[in-house]
Amino acid sequence: LLLLAALGAAVLVATRHLAGLFLGLEILSVSLYGLVAWHRSAPSPIEAAVKYLVLAGASSGLLLFGIALAYAASGHLDFRGLAGAWSAGSDRRLDAGLALVLAGFAFKLALPPFHLWTLDVYRGAPAPVGGLLATVSKGAMIAVLLRATAEFGVTARPGLWQALALLAAAAMVVGNFLALLQDSFKGLLAGSSIAHMGYALVALLAGGPLAATAVTWYVIAYFPMKLGAFAVLTALSGPDHEADGVEDLRGLCWRRPWLAAMLTLCLLALAGIPLTAGFVAKFLVVAAGFDAAL
Repeated sequence: LLLLAALGAAVLVATRHLAGLFLGLEILSVSLYGLVAWHRSAPSPIEAAVKYLVLAGASSGLLLFGIALAYAASGHLDFRGLAGAWSAGSDRRLDAGLALVLAGFAFKLALPPFHLWTLDVYRGAPAPVGGLLATVSKGAMIAVLLRATAEFGVTARPGLWQALALLAAAAMVVGNFLALLQDSFKGLLAGSSIAHMGYALVALLAGGPLAATAVTWYVIAYFPMKLGAFAVLTALSGPDHEADGVEDLRGLCWRRPWLAAMLTLCLLALAGIPLTAGFVAKFLVVAAGFDAAL
């Protein structure tokens, strides 16, 4: 299942075609359903997997219907051909198709209002699978979105730009508020992952070479931070109990000082505190936005 998930992510990263996008997305998603429900004797993983299955199935339906509309209107499935058809003239079927494709992207990146699955799935999934969801799945989608926005020229299209700007702003606000309300550590990391995708979208909205650098650096810095936090939870968990609450972390610096130091470093980096990779990533995002006068 892990190899299939990695294959799906690799297909997504390499694709320049909507058929390749759908194929990679389904390979990745079907693997994740099984991984989320890995501890099948407990009720929480099964519930999380069923919720993810139903909602991801609905989002796949939206995405596929959008692809069908876009193909019917333009005769193209590759990003460059679709961008050319969109530039040639307005077609409501093409507009509707691309809007549905964008909704599919928003679901996989857990951007509001398509984020409702995130907290339940992260809390119910085993900690290593939560790390996989937060990194490999979202990183692959950001890579596809970066390539697609480069082809479509997001800065030259007010409608697309405004839609992405609304998604980014909603992700930053909703993600951080959801994280503040959590008493579950995995719930905190889930809310944080929503907000971080909003930050990455800011760099995409800026456009230009600095934007590509900022997004790439952000993903490279974000992966170890998230994986490190989930790795600490995994190390603290046992066969009968998974560490997830604040009480599981109380006094950690006395019991497991190296794990406490690693978790502290990861959280400081996720918060963007100076002298961490997270600070450099956020600085580059702000620089890209400032350079584009956002």
